[in-house]
Amino acid sequence: MSTERLDDFLERYKNNVASSKGVAKMLDALGEKGGEELFEKFTQEKGDASSTPHSIAPPVVTDASLVKKQEAKVFKWRRIWVYAAASVLLMATTAYWWYAASSKSDSVEAGYKGKEVYGVPGKDAALLTLANNKVVNVSEAALGVIASEEDMDIIKLDSGWLMYKVNGSAEMHKAVYNTLTTPRGGQYKLILPDGSRVWLNAESSLSYEIDRGANARKVHLTGEAYFEVTGNSKQPFTVATESCNIGVLGTSFNVHAYKNEHTIKTTLLAGSVVIENGGASKQLIPGQQAVLVKGQQQKDVKVLDSVDVNAVIAWKNNVFVFNGDIKDAMLQVGRWYNVSVVFEEDMNVPLIATVPRNIPLPKLLELLSQTGSIQFAINGNKVLVRKIEISK
Repeated sequence: MSTERLDDFLERYKNNVASSKGVAKMLDALGEKGGEELFEKFTQEKGDASSTPHSIAPPVVTDASLVKKQEAKVFKWRRIWVYAAASVLLMATTAYWWYAASSKSDSVEAGYKGKEVYGVPGKDAALLTLANNKVVNVSEAALGVIASEEDMDIIKLDSGWLMYKVNGSAEMHKAVYNTLTTPRGGQYKLILPDGSRVWLNAESSLSYEIDRGANARKVHLTGEAYFEVTGNSKQPFTVATESCNIGVLGTSFNVHAYKNEHTIKTTLLAGSVVIENGGASKQLIPGQQAVLVKGQQQKDVKVLDSVDVNAVIAWKNNVFVFNGDIKDAMLQVGRWYNVSVVFEEDMNVPLIATVPRNIPLPKLLELLSQTGSIQFAINGNKVLVRKIEISK
């Protein structure tokens, strides 16, 4: 392929006469060997996108068939480069980035860790509240035993894990509760006393009982968590949220239950869970998702079949998978990068994208803006979102 072919394709695309099949072929060509060199040569010949007037709106890629699904566990940078490069290539003739990718986020004094940092990718960070209300900053604690509760040692492991282990020093005399809380821009992983594992997403809180002799296991969740529960029919496991209880046997599932969102979503990967609310119940099978609207009765619970579970738990694998509205996507971005999101107007813009969560905020926004329908600007700890009006 030559730069002349790319130039011809751009002209046809700009005039809205390029077929979706043609766009797909162009994406595939960029993904082949030598595609990166071709792209660089083309941009050198045509000039950088920043040299074009920003008053001309970029074209919009709306053909959903061009977006290829990716496994959340195996994120392929090469494929992302193809999509990003193709979008930049298309926009090079018609637009420029109106925000500075080099914008640096401000840091302000805050109570969490001396200084709260905005606009950088999230990291392992959590506070542990003990039964006596003592708070331990897990992030700053050294590896090893960081606290003890009754006959349990609380151990900080590497790779962002916190574990409870019997120390044999005493018998458990009473049930006590601990709470693990992650801030905006933080996440953490927890091994409960029974061996169950929990991945806690940003701006979330999990309270759990420490009592090995209890007849039941119950945790209280605000925010989002992925669970891998150790099976024990003699000790049922329950996740309590603001509006419902989730009864669990040995299973793997994700719960999305943020206070500032009007729905609670439970997605089952393996095993079985029962959603309980208002005296009624709804049982899920693997691949299903229950959507509960807060304040409504059980009859209003919607069950979705054949959900893309890898997309639901992509956050656990340090990946964003956006397949919905821009407002929903920016809720996730705001929590992970610890920024406020401001929309210049009410908008309903669909967004389909898969990007890693470990890249700087300016780069993430650059990739998202390549859809051609939205623009972003960073102002301190705020991200401004503007809808682009497409000229006909």
